[in-house]
Amino acid sequence: MERRIANRVDLKIGVCERRVGRSALCQTENISNTGILIAKVFDRLYRPACKSWLEFSLPGSDQILEVRSQVERQFRRDRYHFLAFSFQTIAPSHRRLIGDYISGVLSRRDSRKTPVDLRGLIPSWTAC
Repeated sequence: MERRIANRVDLKIGVCERRVGRSALCQTENISNTGILIAKVFDRLYRPACKSWLEFSLPGSDQILEVRSQVERQFRRDRYHFLAFSFQTIAPSHRRLIGDYISGVLSRRDSRKTPVDLRGLIPSWTAC
């Protein structure tokens, strides 16, 4: 059963993950208004509901977002560790930036899929 309630979009950026006594540079895989999936080189599994601070900037923005997050699920693929974080504490302005970014990606994606009706734009003598 699908549990996601928010649209996710692909996002490949660096993110700094900080926990007590540890920090790591990771790469995002995707983002939604409610969470983010990151990948890093596998070192060890996290304990259930582990909390971390995530710091990142969205493409096109120079603002650093700092979000308190919680691990919801994790899995290992090859030598990579994938962590699905839910956003626990996030400034309203940062949530808006994420929402605007997602909306922009989705609208660009949808505009590429929209068929264009060229019947009125092509002179009749060019019709095949």
